[in-house]
Formats: sequence, C-alpha cells, structure tokens
Amino acid sequence: MSHRLLRVLFCLSVFCLSAFIPLRSGFADDERTKLVVGPSTLAPDAMLAGYEETLGKIVRMKIDPDSPGSSGQVTTAIREATQVDNDTKKIVARLEEYEKVFQSLLDVIGKPTEGETQQITLQRQRITNAQTDLKNRLVRARLYSVEAEQLVAFLSRKGDVVQQEVMFQKFPPLPAPAFWVGISREWPGTVAAIKSYWQDAKDLMAFATSPDHIFLSLGTTALFIILLVASLFSRRAAVLLAVRFVPEGRIRVTVARATHALLTALLAAAAVHVLLSGLNAGHAMSDNSALRFLDVLSSQIPISVFAFALGNGLLSPGMKEWRVVPVTDEAAKALSLFPFWFSMLLLLRGLTRYVDISGDFGAFTVQLADVFFVFWAGPLLISVPRALARYPVAERMGNLGQIARTIATLVAVLCIAGAVIGFIPASYLTLSWLSSMGITLLTASLLWVVIQDICNVLLISSGPLGRQLVRLGLPPRLLDQGAVILSGILSVFLVLMVVAVAESSGSFDPVTLQANISSLLFGQKIGQVSLSYGVVLRTIAIPVIGGYLIRIFKKWMNRRLFPTTQLDVGAQTSITAIISYAAWILVGLATLSSLGITVQSMTWVVSALSVGIGFGLQSIVQNFVSGIIMLAERPVTIGDLVEIGGARGDIRRISVRSTDLRLADGSTMIVPNSQFITSAVKNVTQGHPMGAASIDLSLPFTIDTRLAFKVLNATLKEIPGLLSQPEPSVTISDVGKDYVTFTASGKTDSPRDVGGVQNTARLMLWKALRDEGVIASATGIQPSQDEKDETGADGSST
Repeated sequence: MSHRLLRVLFCLSVFCLSAFIPLRSGFADDERTKLVVGPSTLAPDAMLAGYEETLGKIVRMKIDPDSPGSSGQVTTAIREATQVDNDTKKIVARLEEYEKVFQSLLDVIGKPTEGETQQITLQRQRITNAQTDLKNRLVRARLYSVEAEQLVAFLSRKGDVVQQEVMFQKFPPLPAPAFWVGISREWPGTVAAIKSYWQDAKDLMAFATSPDHIFLSLGTTALFIILLVASLFSRRAAVLLAVRFVPEGRIRVTVARATHALLTALLAAAAVHVLLSGLNAGHAMSDNSALRFLDVLSSQIPISVFAFALGNGLLSPGMKEWRVVPVTDEAAKALSLFPFWFSMLLLLRGLTRYVDISGDFGAFTVQLADVFFVFWAGPLLISVPRALARYPVAERMGNLGQIARTIATLVAVLCIAGAVIGFIPASYLTLSWLSSMGITLLTASLLWVVIQDICNVLLISSGPLGRQLVRLGLPPRLLDQGAVILSGILSVFLVLMVVAVAESSGSFDPVTLQANISSLLFGQKIGQVSLSYGVVLRTIAIPVIGGYLIRIFKKWMNRRLFPTTQLDVGAQTSITAIISYAAWILVGLATLSSLGITVQSMTWVVSALSVGIGFGLQSIVQNFVSGIIMLAERPVTIGDLVEIGGARGDIRRISVRSTDLRLADGSTMIVPNSQFITSAVKNVTQGHPMGAASIDLSLPFTIDTRLAFKVLNATLKEIPGLLSQPEPSVTISDVGKDYVTFTASGKTDSPRDVGGVQNTARLMLWKALRDEGVIASATGIQPSQDEKDETGADGSST
C-alpha cells in the first residue's frame, strides 16, 4: 500500500511541476535556446547596469553602529556584493573565450591589402566592431568583479567591527522599568509595522487568488501539500532502501538515517520553493513586505525540517535497533521532544533574524525578540546534559563527555543571566551560533560515520562493492588504498564545511556559505602560488596518478616490448631509467603548475640553486650528471663485474646519484657515480669475455714427461666448466734445478667461474697424477701473462 501511495505522490508531483512551474527564466528573448550566443547576450547592458547600481548602492550605504539592524545591513550588503562578484566572474570567463576567437579570426583575415574583395572588408569591419564591443563589456565586467571583491573584503572587516560593537551593547536589565519604557515608546511603530505586514499579506493573497493567477496558485499549493506529505513517508522510504541495498550492520542504520534527513530536507526545500514561486509569479509582488518575510523565513524551514528528521533519526526513541547515538532507552525517551523544540527554535531564529535586518522595528523591540530566542534556546541547551546525566550510558565518554556537558550547561546559564541583566545581543549571538554549530557538528559526525562505513565496508576489496570491482580487474591492494584515501579526502572536506559554517557566524545563508566554501576550496594566492583544498588535492593526486602510470608503462616495456628486441639487460635498464626520470620530471612540472608556479616565478629558486651548487651542491650535481652519462653511454651496465678503487664486485643497481656493487662476501658497496667517470674502472665482463683458468704443477725432474702430458691432457677434457672450444692445453712453463713446471689452462664461460673451475681442476689433476704414480706439488694458481693481456682477468679466486 505504501509503495502505491509513493508512486501516486510522485506522479502528481511531476504533473504539477510540468503544469504550473514556469520553465523559462533569465533572458527575455530566445537567445538562451541558441547553441552559440554573442557577447551582447552574455553581458547585456541592462545586466551590467544592474551590477553597477547594486555596487553603487552598497558604497553609498550608511549604517548606524548603535542601531539594532546594523549587523544585518552589513550582512545583506556582503551577500549582494558576493553575488555580484560570482556573477561577474562567470561573465568574464565566458567573454574571454570570445576574445580569443575574435583575435583568431582577425589573424586569419589579416591586414587590409589592395584588391581584396568587399566581402572580406565588411567581414573585417564586422569582427573589429564586435571585438571593440567585447572589450568594452569585458572591461566593465572585470571592473565590477574587482570592485565587488574589494567591497566583500572591506565589508567583512566592517562587519566584524559592527558585530563586536553590537555584541557588547548593554541594554537596561529586563526587570528594570527602563527596558519596558523603551518597549512602550516603540509600541506605536511596532503596531504600524504589523498593520503594514498584515495589509501586504492581504494584498499578496488577493494577487494569488486573482483570475490571472488562481490556477497557478492552486497548482503550487497542491504541489506544496504533496511534497509535505511525501516528506512524511521519507523515513519509511529511507529504511526500505537501506534494507534493500545496504548490507546488515551499523552501515545500514547510518545510511538510512542520513538518507532520511536528506530526503526530508530536499522535499521541504522543494515545497517552500514551489509555494514562493507561485506567490511571486511574474515578480509583481517583489516589494511586498509579507513576501520578503516569507522569503527569509523559508530559508530556515528546510534547515528546521532537517534538524527535526536528523534528531529523530539519531535518537530513535521507539526503535533501538535503528538508533545511531549511544544513549540509553530512558535518555532517548526523555529527549524525544528535543528535535521538535529545536526545529521550532531554528524557525524562531529566522523570525528574529528578519526583525533584526528589516529596519521596521525599534531597538528595544528587536531585543525583546532576541530575549524570546535566548529563553527558548537556554533551557533546551540545559536539557540535553541533564538527560544524559540522569540516564548515563553503559559506555561512558569519560572526562571529555563530562567536560562538554558542564560547558554546555555553564554557557546556557551565563547566556540567560546575561540576557536578564542587559547583555542581550551577546547572549543571542552566542546561542544562535551554538545552535547552528550544534546541527552542523551532528550532521558532520553522521556523515563522517557514513563515509567511514562505506569506505571500510563496501569499497574495500573484501566488501560487496569491492568484490565486484576486483572481478572487473582492479587490484585488491589498490582498491584498499583508494578506500582509505577517499575516506581521508571526504573527512577533510567535512571539516572544511564545518569551518565554513563557523566563519559565517552560524548562518546557513547559501550565498555566504558558498563564498566561504569557495574561499576554502579555491583558496587565496600568495604571490603566484595558489593554496586551497582543491590545489592540495591536485598536488597529491598528480604524483600518485603519475607514479601508477609510470609503473604501468615500465611493466609494459619489460614484459611486452623488451622481449621482442635483442637488447641486453643493461640496455633495457638504462632505457627504463631514463624514461622514468624524464616522466617524473614532467610530473614534477605538472605539480608545480597546479600550484601556479611557472618558470618565471622560479627564477629566484634557480638563482639560489646556482649559488648553492657553487658552494655545497656541486658534488651532488656532479654525481647526478655522471649518472645520466652512465645510463646513456653505458660504460658499465647492471650485471658487469668491475673493479674500482681496489673493490671488486657485480653491479646491481645504477641510480642518478650512486651505483651499488655486490662484493664477494655478500655485502653491498655504494659508489658515487662520479668515480666511474673520473677514475679508472676495470670492467671484467664488458663485451661478455670468457674467463681464463690456469694451474701450475711442479713435477720432479725425473718425471716421465710424455706420461705427464698424456694424463694432464686427458684429465683437462673431463673437468666440468672448462670449454671444449678453445681446447684446453698443457705446456711446460718452467724448468728448474730439480723440477719441471707444467701449466694446464683453459677457458670458462665467465670470469666469475674461474675460481670454482680452478679448485675442481686442482683436485682432478692431482688425483689423476697420483693414480698414475706421479708425485706433483701445486705451486699456485697464476694465469699466464698472455692470458692476462687477452682477457684482463688476473685469474685469482673469487
């Protein structure tokens, strides 16, 4: 039944919207329907004149710091100047595109020449006129944008001063007769203002029920009622959606409550907008004070409804399983009426805000309205700590919770006492700011829990959504990292939202919030460097994304490209390293560009680096340049056996600063790259040479030489590791007084194999001679001088 009712309400809403809401707005002509519009349409004279008039009115505005509406007047002026600033910046951005287009067209046509056709001359003249008109409009838009920006900055400082003066104003105490005497003096003006509002309200109703607007008024009223009724079912709809699409656990509860509050606020905002659109159709009643009052009050209605839905969702007095905040059932029941009274408090704040900024009421009347707000907000603020203290939770918050409850009670008592003794503005502004920050912090806390649950339950590789993404090919580790990073980014954004509300003095005015959020997101410029939330995100995202892309490209080269070539490992490593360093340089330049740092702005950095290189960084730069030379020229490559500075080892890694050598004992020696360029280096394996193994054997002078040759030659052919080509050989290298020295030599695949082959050869040759009855004495393992010259190996065991 509920599903059918929701469908009926949705269909009726769509029908009423299509039938009664005017769809056209903005320009009066049909230029908005064109695909391409001209500068005169983007910035018409009437629009620019309106901006000029608004700014002039703000400049000519005079305020009395002692008047009750001075703070509201400054706030209104800031709002109007901010709106002008935003509009003119958008116009400037659109007009700058045409500036480039017109200049390109004139470059194509060129300067006038003899014999050109009349069509080209007319086209040049037409483009020149359009370019002149564009420049005039662009200059005016830029001028108004700069003027509005300066006005916002000035008015913000002025507003702080006025607010401080207003905040510390002291009126007569409430029990004193002087306060009520002031009320009685202002009473005739208050009655006249109320009668004026009542008359404007009757005029508004007469306008809405006139024959020309009766159907529009009925349609918008019907849609208003439908949207309000739909908001009553938003809670059940949010729960059904959560049960259907969200897994069990805390995430289902938090998502349902957040969705309920958001749906309720959106439906309430739509209902209010529809009603005001119907009442203000045709802008015939724009000067109606009753309509202005409804406009101000309507901005508080969505916030009030949101607070009511949020409070009910957090407490859930009758549904413990759907409760978000950790309170007992008794505390939830004791606070069950708090969301309603708090939402009414927000509506009262909208009323007092209008009384403050309208200028139709006297100072004492404004303070009386503020006193009602203080006497409403103070007891509400005290009721929450009392209920929590009376029904404590099983898992107490400790000292922090106790301190927060004590501070809240103390502030409420001080504000009530301050209002009684005459410090009404300070008490009102304090409680108004606390009410705004309270709902803001509750909303941010709920959203933070939702974000954490979504990232830690749904998006991780083991979550429902994460498993689907893993099946699509995303690596689990990358998905887990992305979930953590996303939760961090959104958490920082929530903090910025809270700061934006706090800086707006607790106001939820859309223009003020947009200006504060824009200032936080798009930041300020320090010289040519932009610092903002968006810039920080780009600065982090560019290296991260660039690093992943570089890694993917390197894997593609190593796995797909290099196997199809005949490049050795050293050449492949050099190519990969050079491309990686070049790519990281581009990533670094892109990161600096996102900060607004250009080559021109880095001139002083380059100058400072030049001085630093001259004094202390020259060795680092020398090693860096040497590393680039080694990667490009490749005097040594990864895998080579080299000897440098008395150390002998294999090259394992070449970076832009140093080279790692793996020594025979397993340790690693880090050698600066400049030593490979400026000192002598012995590369044993360059060109892949063979190793030379030789063994000297001293035999008695009376030995049978032929037998010895026969045994040694036969045994050499059986020694593992010795190459058959070139063939191993045995020679007489020395004849002494009582001995003859035979030298057995052969080749190995690599100089690294010489030591092991020599040890094996010693054992096999000694055993073969012994089996034949020949007594031998090994005098050492020394390669011949010819073999040293040929291979560059010293033949010593490694």
